[in-house]
Amino acid sequence: MPAEGTLQVYVDETPPQAPPVVRADLSVAAFVGLAAQGPLHTPVQVLDFAGFEASFGGLASGQELPWALWQFFGNGGDAAWVVRVPDLAPATLAGQRAAGQGLFALDAVDPAGDFGLLCLPGVTEPQVLQAAAGYCEQRHAFLIVDAPATAQSARGLRDVLSHLPASSNAAFYHPWLQVADPHGGMARSCAPSGTLAGVYARTDRTRGPWAAPAGSAAVLQGVQQLAFTLDEDELEALRLLGANDLRQLPGTGLLAWGARTLRPADPAWKYIAVRRLALLLQRSLGQGLRWAVFEPNDAALWMRLRTAAEGFLFNLWRDGALAGNRFEQAGFAQCGLGQTMTEADIARGQARLTIGFAAQRPAEFMVFGLEFETAG
Repeated sequence: MPAEGTLQVYVDETPPQAPPVVRADLSVAAFVGLAAQGPLHTPVQVLDFAGFEASFGGLASGQELPWALWQFFGNGGDAAWVVRVPDLAPATLAGQRAAGQGLFALDAVDPAGDFGLLCLPGVTEPQVLQAAAGYCEQRHAFLIVDAPATAQSARGLRDVLSHLPASSNAAFYHPWLQVADPHGGMARSCAPSGTLAGVYARTDRTRGPWAAPAGSAAVLQGVQQLAFTLDEDELEALRLLGANDLRQLPGTGLLAWGARTLRPADPAWKYIAVRRLALLLQRSLGQGLRWAVFEPNDAALWMRLRTAAEGFLFNLWRDGALAGNRFEQAGFAQCGLGQTMTEADIARGQARLTIGFAAQRPAEFMVFGLEFETAG
């Protein structure tokens, strides 16, 4: 018993709980291209097509960008960043490279409202697409690539595929689409990327970004017909090279059918759903654990990082994103001395977190790391 009149102080040495990690929204799309009006090289967020019209003008026959946004919102998209590039003919090399330069205007987009999809409607120049794929890899985003309008044979598409970036952060779609004119005019031939971005966004909302944006649920709204069709043998040969075809099947309408990245020979990253699940983890944990930079680099921090990461993985497993009958089979988080860090790392204030997760397909563990510069 303490003496009468003395003050007894209890110290709670339990480290504070880490805030829960919030799931990042990968359905926000960024579009770069030519429009009738609006600021140049400045990202503008639009939440519907009326908002796009107010800032950039309406549908125009010589511009792919407005039609891509029209199709994006018509297929389930609900938020987009738009960057207008100078008024150069989009079919020319100079016009395509102008779109490539517009990419870096997206640096101004705050990470809190970052985009998860990138479209350059009608841009098919390999150097521009290489830069766009690299940019998506840096931003933890995913590039949707259009086939050229002129590539209307299996041979032509094979040649196009041979010049595309071998990136698992990108997917290639063919053919172009005949899209209904909302003003009652003739159907217009459109690049497919805007339509597919809407399908991705719709799939994210209804099933999650770990689900393939393909199959019977991936209906292409507002599309009347395909620009051309190939036979099944030709389509299968192109799929093995990383092409995703859009198809019209009896009784189901027009659908997105393939779900492969532009790394078709890589067993780990050949599927869009697996890559986008990894992007979801990287972005969500990267943003949700930024508080670590203010903490001393000690055992208490490592435990909080592990606990927060495991909580996020558990929620994904519970929602069906990860394989495994038990959570232990679905994912893990490691952080600690002798496990992910050395004494020298700790002295430099570097905390490393290693994440492993088992996607539903191919149901194998994949591992990546996150590094934080801490206050220690």
